[in-house]
Amino acid sequence: MPDAEWERFLHFMEHEVRAQCQPQRGSLRGGPFEWMQTLSGSAFGNKVGPLIVRFFLEDKMQPRKNRGHDFVCRGRPIELKSGVEHSTPGVYLFEQIRPQQDWETLLCVGVAVRQLSFWTLSRAFVLDAIELWRETGHSVIAPQHGGAREIDRKTASPDTFWLWTKPEWSETLAPFRAVFDPSGWRGIALKKALLAD
Repeated sequence: MPDAEWERFLHFMEHEVRAQCQPQRGSLRGGPFEWMQTLSGSAFGNKVGPLIVRFFLEDKMQPRKNRGHDFVCRGRPIELKSGVEHSTPGVYLFEQIRPQQDWETLLCVGVAVRQLSFWTLSRAFVLDAIELWRETGHSVIAPQHGGAREIDRKTASPDTFWLWTKPEWSETLAPFRAVFDPSGWRGIALKKALLAD
């Protein structure tokens, strides 16, 4: 039997979010979020991601203090990134991560056919991952522009990064992930970081 919060979320998405979005192209089929996966990247990031977060955090969200983050939750500036699952199950790409901006937590929301995934990453984790890239050229977070191979890792200062949730990084990212699907919540990352009282 589906979780009651899952049912409430599906109703919210169908009646409050879908009406605000215009599908752009065909994509994955067969689940309640199929229509979401057909949105353009900008429509998804600008409309759907924030509405998903509002559903779960509305009573804890406060307006942002400046343009360096998207909203404030429990006094902490949060940067929100959202994406749709790629053709490989469990793989998402979160773009335009700017560590120089004013945020403490990076919240990444991934939408798959029948589940949502949330990663809550601290600024320290992101900066450590960038440093790992500088040292080794291999990290869960890498420069978005110029290509990792074209940039001199030791001297370059790229300002925009992306995060791939590739299988090789699943163990690294597991402690920061929570999943919401028809059976309810799995993983405590989101609740521990943002939802816990």
